[in-house]
Amino acid sequence: MIKLVIKKEVRDEVIKALKVAFPTSNCAKGIEKYTKELAGLLLDELSRGVSNYHIKKGIYRIPLKRLRDYGGAIGPNKKKIHEWLRENNYELVRTLTRGTRLAKEYSMVKLTDWVKLKIDLSSATPEETFGLRFPKYSKLNDQQITDTYDLLPVDLISLEKYIQSLALNCKSIKSKEYQNLIRAVLIYDCAKHNNGCYPQKKLDPPSIFGRKYYSGISIQNIKKELRAPVLGDCWEYDIRSCVVTWKLGYAQKYLDSKKDCSAVVDAFLFSYAYVDSKEEIINPIKSSVFINSQLDKANQTFSIQAPYQDYWNNAEFKTLLADRIDFALARYFYRKENGVALAENMKGFAVEVAYVSKPVTGYTAVLRKIIKENPYANEWTFEFDKAGYSGTMDLEIQKGDKFIAWTAIEYKDISRFPARIKAAASALYCEGQRGAFRVVVEGLKVMVRRGNAYL
Repeated sequence: MIKLVIKKEVRDEVIKALKVAFPTSNCAKGIEKYTKELAGLLLDELSRGVSNYHIKKGIYRIPLKRLRDYGGAIGPNKKKIHEWLRENNYELVRTLTRGTRLAKEYSMVKLTDWVKLKIDLSSATPEETFGLRFPKYSKLNDQQITDTYDLLPVDLISLEKYIQSLALNCKSIKSKEYQNLIRAVLIYDCAKHNNGCYPQKKLDPPSIFGRKYYSGISIQNIKKELRAPVLGDCWEYDIRSCVVTWKLGYAQKYLDSKKDCSAVVDAFLFSYAYVDSKEEIINPIKSSVFINSQLDKANQTFSIQAPYQDYWNNAEFKTLLADRIDFALARYFYRKENGVALAENMKGFAVEVAYVSKPVTGYTAVLRKIIKENPYANEWTFEFDKAGYSGTMDLEIQKGDKFIAWTAIEYKDISRFPARIKAAASALYCEGQRGAFRVVVEGLKVMVRRGNAYL
């Protein structure tokens, strides 16, 4: 069976320097604990998905605070090993961009010459893999496990055959099947150690919308071709009405808890009808509410039937819907006319802003230089000499003389648009970058992230 292991090789100079600084401490044990924590963080990163470029360059996104806090301490004063390595120029990872709580982002780090961490598909026990992936799991009682995780039953036989087949096609980390293989091995090892169940860590705090999400690798975020062997004997079902379908999945259990002998189809008649005949239900509603189902392209409006027009005289109702309608219409027409896939989860007003007229001077020139130094990065960070606009904004860098900005407020006077956001967009455009980007401004720092980069 193929296994995943991360081999750690720290240069002797590091351990010798530790022994000089802490002669009475077990330095080898201390550095082993630190590198084990680092390896676990890298496993987390690999499970989320890392580009081939970043793997080749040894660049990863990890929570530095966790590495510092759980990487161990040494000496009578309990000096953090992470801090000592950094202060004495023996750091194993060099920080490229520091993560922030505001942007909910991990730090981007690069492995230094003091350590070699080799991603190897070789011998490792399921227990070792599980310990790296879930270091605190064994310390939890049954109730804590239930509160923290959802256990996913895994078809180990199906997944093992998939791994063996996939391993034949990905001898190199540059192989497109490599990410699937890493995730498959992680799930297999952890499930085999945990009685056939893979722990999916619940998002904390949970989604305010009621839907359940997980952090890290889960059945939700693995690719379709991996999901099938993980689940094994299963059916693929396109859930067009997922909320109602989910509700019906628990209908019988609910009736049993209420000691109700009614059939599910009778007790939840409307839910059943909605799933079974969605089009037949929705189309008459649309016809009765809207005068016609076509949007007025010229005015970006739609018309509703007379019986429902009184709702629009309600101030609270108008406040609730006004910005959503404006956003939906603007995005609809923009996508229809340009055929461009915008960044996900964009919020606010769609504003067209012209690129700067002089891209070789000022902020734009500074930003262009930084982007040019690393054009394939997923993120660039800039420091300015004075504070300005603070917040987050999504951009669509496109051909032509304007870019699209999705803003929290409507800029009726486009001259008031934030200068450093405009400079960032112009720098991206001039350096040949296209597509979706997110700009986060916090104090003097400006971070630009590709739209398809994970958080």
